[in-house]
Amino acid sequence: DSEFVDQSDGRAQFEGMVLDRECCHLPTREQISVLHVRASNSWFDEFLGSDRTFGSGAQFEKCFFSKRSYLGGAFFPKGASFTNSKFLQNAWFGEAMFEGDAIFSGATFCDETNFQASKFSSECFFNGAVFLGETGFSSASFLGNAIFSEAHFFEHVTFFNLRARKIFEFSGVSWPNDFRLWHGTFNAANFDGPVSFQFMRRIEDDRMRSAIPFAAFDGAKFEKTPLFSIVSEEQANAAFSKNLKWLQLLNIIKDHNSSEHSVERLAQLERGCRLLKLEMGKSSDRLREHMFYRFELMARNAQSTTPWQEWWASRIYEAVSDYGTSMTQPLMWLLFVWAFAALLYVSIGVFVAPTNIVPWQWSWDAFDLSLSRVFQPLTFWSAANLQDNALGMELVGNKDRGLLALCVRAIGTLQSLISIILLFLSGLALRRRFQIN
Repeated sequence: DSEFVDQSDGRAQFEGMVLDRECCHLPTREQISVLHVRASNSWFDEFLGSDRTFGSGAQFEKCFFSKRSYLGGAFFPKGASFTNSKFLQNAWFGEAMFEGDAIFSGATFCDETNFQASKFSSECFFNGAVFLGETGFSSASFLGNAIFSEAHFFEHVTFFNLRARKIFEFSGVSWPNDFRLWHGTFNAANFDGPVSFQFMRRIEDDRMRSAIPFAAFDGAKFEKTPLFSIVSEEQANAAFSKNLKWLQLLNIIKDHNSSEHSVERLAQLERGCRLLKLEMGKSSDRLREHMFYRFELMARNAQSTTPWQEWWASRIYEAVSDYGTSMTQPLMWLLFVWAFAALLYVSIGVFVAPTNIVPWQWSWDAFDLSLSRVFQPLTFWSAANLQDNALGMELVGNKDRGLLALCVRAIGTLQSLISIILLFLSGLALRRRFQIN
């Protein structure tokens, strides 16, 4: 029953201590207004320090908290250090205030962790921290630099309505394997200073894979363009495709537990990609801007609420040019349209031609006529421009053709329009690939 706080001045120092009873007999505010604690390599059972003031830079380094820890509303005017400490059960720091540095480097949180509405007036360090349970930093304020580099999140984490005034370092962070746990992580979060999301990874089968948590950024606000590591387009495509297929599978399975929120998750994925697209546009990173734009369209197409006209238009855009990223795909389609139109012209010519004409005699004229629709789109309407093409004169220049000539001209005009669009898409992809202004 001994009280571990010196009643004279509120100071206590532990090293290698094991306190196997509840640490709830802290002196009241009336007895001692400020507690000064310096502990290392110590074991605490249940720690109740809510709404208390810890002065002189409270230290709980390499400590072990075997039961619940309540420090909600606690005030740390000189900061606090929980370096390499371990919390086996709930750790509650809601509405805590850290005027000095808050150091949680290497700390392990085994159960639910809550820093809701906490205020970090100076720098805070969660680098290398491990969060095994659900984690919440909702409405937290980071007035100094916030360092989360190499932190590991195994369950859902939220920074809803976060306010980060200065540097927010999120490099090397590991995300949960389940894509659903990424959604809405930074919803309504405000980042006023530089933000780094470099080299982020996903925990998969005890391995780390490069990952961009696309849906996590839905609703976030950045004053400065966030910094991402250079992830190859192939890696980004693979990560996004896996995320999208998983959400589509949940949407197909008509089960309350699996598909209840899948439609909203697809919308969050779309909005997250749109935000990243806009941020990349601010920094003139055209390649990644269009990459996120492509992901945005893919996520929108996967939603059952997308209008069918928009769905078909987007599908055609994907098939023709891979959403404007492929230079060769439109050219391959152009080659196909050229050959198909040539075969169509020669077929019509054979159908209406004199009996003494052999089809192969007009083959070259057909391909030449089809090619001219690409580079001379308006010449089809004048027979004078077809004097050197016997097939063209037979189909268009012959006054007896009438309606047939009009139909052939319409086909040629349609071919010209399609060819111009395909050439434009190929040129657009070339411009984006080499970032030509």
